[in-house]
Amino acid sequence: MKSIRSQLLLLLVPSFIVIAILAGTTLYFSEKRRLIGSLDNELNKLARAVQLANRMPKPPRRFGGNMKVPNDIAKNTKRLLNDGDIVFFLQAWDEGGATLSKSENLTENQLSFLNEQHQQGNYNNQLASGEDIRVNSFVMRIGPARGRIAVSVAIEKTEMNKQLATLIYKLIIGGIFFCCLLSFMLVFTIRRTLSPIQSLSEKVAEVEVFVC
Repeated sequence: MKSIRSQLLLLLVPSFIVIAILAGTTLYFSEKRRLIGSLDNELNKLARAVQLANRMPKPPRRFGGNMKVPNDIAKNTKRLLNDGDIVFFLQAWDEGGATLSKSENLTENQLSFLNEQHQQGNYNNQLASGEDIRVNSFVMRIGPARGRIAVSVAIEKTEMNKQLATLIYKLIIGGIFFCCLLSFMLVFTIRRTLSPIQSLSEKVAEVEVFVC
């Protein structure tokens, strides 16, 4: 009887542990996708704000269409957003890869130049200082004679990483509690279920001994 009980426990407990791990993993990646989606929405808004704040009017013909790049793309963008709480990094390059504009909060850090390795769109990256960031890279046309410039805007992932770390901690604690509770319930249920069979087995053994 103990053998049957042990076999049932060895079969059911690992199965529930696997189910708990799969459920926790699914929840984690679902929340991660949601948080990344939220960051991407912010980045897309920033990208549109950059293009709108630094859009140059069409120059008169007598100037030959020659147009300068805005002095500070990041400040123009922040002025348009009119929100001091928004913290973002920005860097712009000409077609040759030379930096045209760079936000002050980047200091010595550099964002990734838009090239074959970093195409237009959103992607994860890391500053030289070690901060995890989410980047949106795109191409913007300043004026007819200036050609195109590459721009990257980025937001820190610090808050997102904290939320994910907290979620992992809760999932681990919840998973351990769930597995311990489930194991206790299984032991109790199996004992109650097999109790009549064990009692019958003992009576049969007594009868066999009596007959012999």
